[in-house]
Amino acid sequence: MNATCEKLRTLGTIGQWGKSMLEVNVVSWNGGKPKLDIRAWTDDMSSCSKGIRLTDEEAEKLMHVLERYFKEQ
Repeated sequence: MNATCEKLRTLGTIGQWGKSMLEVNVVSWNGGKPKLDIRAWTDDMSSCSKGIRLTDEEAEKLMHVLERYFKEQ
């Protein structure tokens, strides 16, 4: 079964993996509720790497964890 995705908004590019760009996007997978999505995409969006999808609540918790991490550096 192939997953379908609709990239609703690109928030930014945070790196590059080979010829693919590591992006943070808002994506709806298989017509579901949009989630924050972090993964590498080819330029033409024909393929992507494994990634991570986060709800708004999960993304906010991650943001707080990262803020604490960087304050400790």
